Amino acid sequence: MEATQPKPSLIKEILGVVIPLALKGFVPLALLGLLALGFRFGPAREFCSRAEFWAAEHILLPLLDAGLRPFFMWFLLLNLIPLMIWLERKGAAYIQDRPGPNRAHIFGIRLAGMVHNIADVIKLLTKEDVIPSQVKKTYYLAAPFIAMTVALLTYAVIPFADNLVIEKEFTPAEVEERAGSLIWHQWPPEFRVSEEMTVSEAENQGLVRVYVNDVPYSIHQAKVIKPAKVVVRGQIQQSDVGKYPKVVARWSLPLQAADLGAGFLYIFAISSLAVYAVVLAGWSSNSKYSLLGGLRSSAQMISYEVSIGLAIIGLVMIFGSVRLNDIVQGQGWHFLGYGPDGNFEWVSNTGLIPMWGIIIQPLGFVLYTVCAFAETNRNPFDLPEGESEIVAGYHVEYSSMKFALFFMAEYVNILIQAAIITTLFLGGWQVPWMPTPVLTANIGIVMPIIFALNFGLCIGFGLLMQRYHMTNQFAWTDMRKHEGSVLAKVSFLKGVVFLVLLALCFSSVAPWKWSAWGAPVFTALVQFGVFLTKLILVAWVFIWVRWTLPRFRYDQLMKLGWQVILPLALVNLLITGFVLLVIFLTGMS
Repeated sequence: MEATQPKPSLIKEILGVVIPLALKGFVPLALLGLLALGFRFGPAREFCSRAEFWAAEHILLPLLDAGLRPFFMWFLLLNLIPLMIWLERKGAAYIQDRPGPNRAHIFGIRLAGMVHNIADVIKLLTKEDVIPSQVKKTYYLAAPFIAMTVALLTYAVIPFADNLVIEKEFTPAEVEERAGSLIWHQWPPEFRVSEEMTVSEAENQGLVRVYVNDVPYSIHQAKVIKPAKVVVRGQIQQSDVGKYPKVVARWSLPLQAADLGAGFLYIFAISSLAVYAVVLAGWSSNSKYSLLGGLRSSAQMISYEVSIGLAIIGLVMIFGSVRLNDIVQGQGWHFLGYGPDGNFEWVSNTGLIPMWGIIIQPLGFVLYTVCAFAETNRNPFDLPEGESEIVAGYHVEYSSMKFALFFMAEYVNILIQAAIITTLFLGGWQVPWMPTPVLTANIGIVMPIIFALNFGLCIGFGLLMQRYHMTNQFAWTDMRKHEGSVLAKVSFLKGVVFLVLLALCFSSVAPWKWSAWGAPVFTALVQFGVFLTKLILVAWVFIWVRWTLPRFRYDQLMKLGWQVILPLALVNLLITGFVLLVIFLTGMS
């Protein structure tokens, strides 16, 4: 008899097809990249430099302003939902000492239970959509869409990085040539002249913005201060173009979906509409269980919205603004530092202790966090969804994707509250001890450190997965025995990518070395990474608390809100006002 040849595994067959295709696509891509670098640093250096700025001026900035920022934020939120569900399941399993989701797989790849999210999506999309016969159909169908829409709109004013600033030096002739162009009508740059002048000279020339030590003043305010010289920025009159040897145009774009002056007042206005989704769902379902859950939730949300607003007023009193970006900028200052002249200062641009909200308003942070748990209906405040009492509460009559919208809205609300806590109390996008100018000036040091850390993490994870593969390759007979090997190879490949990026950081092709927009863009990416890391850590606290603390009784919930948290929020305002008054009277500021 002929010996039967063992059949190659399915994973090897897939890799045998995918790897050659990937190499065939990688080679021309690498050649194209080398050709582009040759043009950039070779004979077409000046042309490429102009093309880069043209792309930033005509493509990057208009796209960001036209809708890319809100699209990016919504895309981020929707893609963080599967991560939150996975963290919820695996976190609960870790706390309860059990494996958690580990069965669903694609060709043996389980990704520690992440594939279960894909199974959930397929299940909810294909599940029978049942609508009870006695519901008030219009309101019944509208409720889940209101819940999800309100949750997504709330994120519009959250800043995820400092303003993206791109500067370009122009000659007076170039300024005169471009002054009437359409793109400058859409993107009026802020000009800075290359010399200092007196206030009267600035006023005579119609320059509208005056900076004293990089702090903006109007002409009138600058007259009161009466500095000897001022640095002037702002609108340059057409007749004054030829007076200066150099003019710098500066584009500034806020990296948030909408930079509203109302700030967190917009968040409260929009998030308060979420109660309509809950009430409509409970009432329109024509079920006593749903109605009871809706009534509980409406009373709970209204009760804690009073305290959640008062918990933030202390920060408004300190920073003097309701705009979230202004509050984050204020948290970039530090206690116990030294000024530019070397003298000790209680508050300086760089110092020992960051002025984060959690440090200057610790009681406000605790009160807001407790209220945020109540606003998101999470344990220990998930009374509207008390399964043991009211059978899942206000969404008991919903199924299929309508239930999924309520389910996703809960996790979006967690991410929203985590983002607000990060923005107001944890410095937002601020990197501790590194304000934006310092970070931009040292981006050539920061990026190699980040790439080196990612390289180490990828190699470490790859070694861990390889050991996992060697330990379990004989324990299983199905496709899962290949998972550790595949994940190890992918991790090692990512490590190689970060190693190449690390090597490029020390070469002349690093973007922050040859491009006007390189340093600002990479600074914004670092700040966004810091903001996202803080957000996920705060969101994990929501999961941690849910699987640690028991549920309150409903009377305890209402008593805590009205008799404990509300008086403490008022006391916090009185203490904050007294401290600010003492600082003002003693001249410590």
